[in-house]
Formats: sequence, C-alpha cells, structure tokens
Amino acid sequence: MGDYFVNFAFAAAGRARGGPAKVAIFASGLMGMINGTSAGNVVSTGSLTIPLMKKVGYPARSAGAIEAAASTG
Repeated sequence: MGDYFVNFAFAAAGRARGGPAKVAIFASGLMGMINGTSAGNVVSTGSLTIPLMKKVGYPARSAGAIEAAASTG
C-alpha cells in the first residue's frame, strides 16, 4: 500500500521543483491517515522516498530529516 501512495504522490508532485521532498510529504500524509504512527510511517514511505531524495542530490541528513518531519505531521 505504501508503494501505491508513493507512486500516486510522485505522479502528482514528482515533476515540480523539489519534487522528491514534496512526494515524501504527500505520501507520508496519505499513509499517516491509515497507520496512525509516525515510526511506521517513516518505515513504510521512507524506504522509498529517502533514496529518491538522495538520488536527486539531497544530503542524507536532509533527506532523513524531511521524511521524519513529514511522517510526524
């Protein structure tokens, strides 16, 4: 299910400037409505969005921080 949310978010915001970070926020919001826990949210969406942000050029610390902040809402 997490992969579906990430793909949906990527289709909505992936081409925008700062796209991977926006995808992380959007996907974490969608996934947070279902699981309700920030740690589970980081695990489910972060495993896809953090490597995506690092691939685009975000530093590893920034990518992790963006996902953690997005997952805690």
